[in-house]
Amino acid sequence: MGSADDGSGISLIAHAAAFFDCSPNWRLAPRSLPHYQLWVITGGVCEFRLGGLDPVRAGPRSVIMIPPQISQQAWYGEPPLRTHVAHFMAYDRGEHRLDLWPPTLMINVRGRGWDRIVAGVRDAAAELARPRPGSAMIANAALTDAVGRLARLEADAVITDPSGEAHPPEVTAAIDHLRRHYDRDLSTRDLAAAAHVSPELLRRLFRRATGQSPSRFVQRFRIGVARRLLQETDLPVSVVARRAGFGDAFYFSRVFTAAEGTPPSRYRATARAELSAGP
Repeated sequence: MGSADDGSGISLIAHAAAFFDCSPNWRLAPRSLPHYQLWVITGGVCEFRLGGLDPVRAGPRSVIMIPPQISQQAWYGEPPLRTHVAHFMAYDRGEHRLDLWPPTLMINVRGRGWDRIVAGVRDAAAELARPRPGSAMIANAALTDAVGRLARLEADAVITDPSGEAHPPEVTAAIDHLRRHYDRDLSTRDLAAAAHVSPELLRRLFRRATGQSPSRFVQRFRIGVARRLLQETDLPVSVVARRAGFGDAFYFSRVFTAAEGTPPSRYRATARAELSAGP
């Protein structure tokens, strides 16, 4: 598992990490989160559905990488699941990125790298649980080391969601333009100009690659940015709306509620409770 380049510009910011000894009747209801998750399973089993993949049975020495906004669901197994889970954001040369790694399950990992990954996630959790001077830097470094070692692992099976494959270059160019300018007014014509194609061609390419129109993709991307701001900051909803690219707070609230099934303020409270309560 690896990123598109050598990773020299990638940095991680750890937000939460912990070890979970799940109860026999534990289950994870369908959800998607605005940040990356790394699951490092050390005991027990579970059935895990990730993105567009069929459910996979994951047991000890399994690793699950879950990118932002990717659906996930899990069911308890026997014996009960025991897993480290880390939540983090990723940046490439300072730019917040949602697509550095595809949804991936690594089953029955082999080699000494496994112990280093377990230690990295465990050390990150220890620093975040008892903050001291330098704890954030140590946690980020430990988690970065763990994620970096994933590319060196061997496993009985490495299962990647096909939806994580690269887009056509025109779509990639449009998405890159969106990442840099999502807080501005953006039309399909603007994205097409950045991709050096006509708006009509970009619409066809977008639908083929993502199943969405460019305008719909822009809206979903901005909602993802808003989810992150709601969870990670105390900014007023009106400021979140503006920073995410929605010019009108009332319109933002209506669009967000339609997409997420809950108003922005309620989403903020629920998301923070879920993050602190379990994996």
